[in-house]
Amino acid sequence: MIRIPNAEEYAPYYETYISKVPKDKDILHILLEQKNDFLGFIKNLSPEQLDSAYESGKWTVRQALMHIIETERIFAYRALAFSRNDKTAIPGFDQNQYVDNNTVSHLDTEHFWQDFSITRSASIIMFKGFVDEQWLRVGTASENPASVRALAYMIAGHLNHHAEIFSERYGL
Repeated sequence: MIRIPNAEEYAPYYETYISKVPKDKDILHILLEQKNDFLGFIKNLSPEQLDSAYESGKWTVRQALMHIIETERIFAYRALAFSRNDKTAIPGFDQNQYVDNNTVSHLDTEHFWQDFSITRSASIIMFKGFVDEQWLRVGTASENPASVRALAYMIAGHLNHHAEIFSERYGL
């Protein structure tokens, strides 16, 4: 069972995400459970909901969904690189630049359902292939240390963070 990372395995900023992950379950189980729950959430979104934003100037649901998927891809790449003992420092990314420079208005719930399903499945199968030693390897991303297991928890916590926003601010 892969347990929650120690605080020195990630930058303090990521506590925002890691604190949103249950401490009593294996991270692989959590990632799979999230996949099933979030796919149900996506499937039930209407076209009107996809276009909604909770406030003027905030991301639409479409933009937030793509942000979740792209952030998972980035975190998964970091985990892959660090699991292979790649010591190359990986730069950060500007989430707003990614959102501002991507057109998602033509994408429907089926697209987001498939994209998230494939992305999360790829993350899960990658993490399942790691041995204990790989989970503990640490690299540098965004000028901060991050372990492979911290990145798995960041993926889960990032989704939980946005699920809370969808519920509390978008009313979904």
